[in-house]
Amino acid sequence: MKKEDLALYGGNPVFTADSPLSGVMPRHINEKAYEYVKEVLDSGFSSDYTRRFENEFARLHNVKYALGVSNCTAAIHTALAALGVGAGDHVVTTPISDYGTYAGILAQNALPVFADIDPDTGCINAKTLEKAITPYTKAIVIVHWHGLIIDMDPVVALSKRTGIPVIEDCCQCPLGEYKGKKAGTFGTIGCFSTDAEKHLSTEHGGILVTDDKALFEKATQYAIMRGAYVVPGYGRKYDMFGVNYRLGQMEGAVGLAQLETLPMLNDNRKRTCKAISDATYKLDGILPLVIPEGSECLYWIYPVIFDMQKFNTDIKTLGDALCAEGIEGCSQIPYYLITDGHEPMIKRHGLYGDTACVFECQYQKMKLRYDNLELPGARKYVSRTVRWVICDRYTDRDVEKIIEAITKVVTYFHI
Repeated sequence: MKKEDLALYGGNPVFTADSPLSGVMPRHINEKAYEYVKEVLDSGFSSDYTRRFENEFARLHNVKYALGVSNCTAAIHTALAALGVGAGDHVVTTPISDYGTYAGILAQNALPVFADIDPDTGCINAKTLEKAITPYTKAIVIVHWHGLIIDMDPVVALSKRTGIPVIEDCCQCPLGEYKGKKAGTFGTIGCFSTDAEKHLSTEHGGILVTDDKALFEKATQYAIMRGAYVVPGYGRKYDMFGVNYRLGQMEGAVGLAQLETLPMLNDNRKRTCKAISDATYKLDGILPLVIPEGSECLYWIYPVIFDMQKFNTDIKTLGDALCAEGIEGCSQIPYYLITDGHEPMIKRHGLYGDTACVFECQYQKMKLRYDNLELPGARKYVSRTVRWVICDRYTDRDVEKIIEAITKVVTYFHI
């Protein structure tokens, strides 16, 4: 293949402006959403659609309690608050995730402690989690990255052995399963997103699930009642700090309708991504995403993992080349923990000092350093992986051309 054949260098792209790859937007909306939203409006916002959505979500996940909130970041923050995580506490989590995973930790004046990941899955596991536990660890936040449900049996065993609760960030895998059980139901609390680009879309929203009545009540008091409890004949009294993270009736109505089509949309993702994987994993230089036994991946993002020893360029150029072929948003992922210059992401969010590189907690006489993070698994993952947010409406033609684009880039840069 000639250099000028590659779109990055002026050639014709696989996907053109006249025939682009299907995008995430517009999202599929169940026809029943229109009926449900009308009922909300006709009721003057006195309907019970938020509760109906919560109840159905809980039923589908086979848990006792579900609480709708404003987004998944709010769900994680609420979960940490309900568990009593506070100033100076350590929360072990993954270095590869969106900032929303970390925001709740920081909002509680707690400190994220980063466990390394398996570069073949992009996820943390029980072994890396255990190495990151400190005497100050109050909680663990795992992320089912890509929508891949991580190997949960060892994580649950670790939680039981140490007494450290586990929060599952499931924003990329609603109704995903591991050994026949739904994601979000293995840990103490599961947290989900219903934002516009996610699998279950209500434009804005989130939800948390648990089987623990006391935690559910504490979460409700924190996120819905703003820290209040009601005394009959008196009204609201406050015994804790709280916020307003309520999920509205409109979102509840849309969410209830979208739950009906979610299994179909998840199946579309799995089917189209399997077709892409079946073809591209045959290419010399492409490594498979490793899926634990008994698990599945719901692919909110699709990763292309390169064996960099077989290519004559760097990962950024490979991502740029795929993007130029028309897979928009396909890029390297330096904006997570690791950047091109190996600068911890946390520096950009106020925990990484310009000189001492130390965050000192005034409530406990200890220091947690972020300037010496090794995390070889995370660095390896970032150094060889590009990804893009996929769509549950891919056609057979989209899949064929995605395979064509990946093959074109692999062929050109392969040694």
